[in-house]
Amino acid sequence: MDKQEPLKEMMKYISKCPVCGMSYGKRQLQFFAGKDNANLAHINCAKCDSNFITMIMFFDTGVSSVGIVSDLTFQDAQRLHASEKINVDDLIDGHKLIFEQSEKILEYLIK
Repeated sequence: MDKQEPLKEMMKYISKCPVCGMSYGKRQLQFFAGKDNANLAHINCAKCDSNFITMIMFFDTGVSSVGIVSDLTFQDAQRLHASEKINVDDLIDGHKLIFEQSEKILEYLIK
């Protein structure tokens, strides 16, 4: 299956910035990861500088896409996608750090 035709079709549906409504150019869509029929892409709006991360899935019957508005640049998205995955211990350590810092801030404000 030629990915160019479904990509052109998909761009009809995600061709405008969800923040300001400006039309995206083809250069603003950059793929940064993919596996099998799913691809992750980053789009940056030239008008309002908003960023959009989308997963584009190619099927024999067409193309599907889901995305989110993000503060990640293309380089951020690439770097984070390639970084080590967090585990449960990392999550617990992060929660403890936030909780400890929150307590210190509250103690300071109460004084």
